[in-house]
Amino acid sequence: MKPRAASLLLIAIGLGVGTVTAANLSNGSSEVAAHPTDKRSLAQVAKQLIALGEEDQRDRTKAMTPGFDDAVLAEADRRREAAWLEITSGRLLGLSEVGEAAVSAQFLLLQHSGDRTLQADMARQMQELVNKGDFPKDAFATFVDRQLVYDGKPQRFGTQANESFELYPIEDESNVDKRRESMGLPPIAQLRKKLQQIKNAVASGKGLGE
Repeated sequence: MKPRAASLLLIAIGLGVGTVTAANLSNGSSEVAAHPTDKRSLAQVAKQLIALGEEDQRDRTKAMTPGFDDAVLAEADRRREAAWLEITSGRLLGLSEVGEAAVSAQFLLLQHSGDRTLQADMARQMQELVNKGDFPKDAFATFVDRQLVYDGKPQRFGTQANESFELYPIEDESNVDKRRESMGLPPIAQLRKKLQQIKNAVASGKGLGE
């Protein structure tokens, strides 16, 4: 069971982590220190991460068109992942280091990685950052749910939907709103209402932007 288009959509409709804005990554960018600590180096790292995130979202917009070759997207994801890990030396950088937009970009790249070992390592790093208030809790909840759904298990926070815009099974659903609130997420009923609106828009042929 692999969440795809609809679960990616939840990033945009339920979280702030799906929105990144900045100039495109320059092919002639300077090298970045392995562990940047000064503001200038971190600013350059942030700029590069944001550019990767923007590219990720452009490719996913293209992937929604009929006949798109998923293999092309998978290869682009691998290339972006390699660039991200090189830029950060394999570390997940926090809000205090690179800011919200760059953290959002890292989250997108991680969500779209096919490397489960990498995802497990980043999950540990993400938990540490969340505990310090240095990574968005809603993003962490989304990531946890995505991994559970990949493994065929019920999600904890109700952030993942299938391609029919219906939520995957949720563990202990009667208490899900308590868990969602602890992660800064709106009530599950609000999300279901939004999903139904999207489903109706798609069915009517209006599209998501109308």
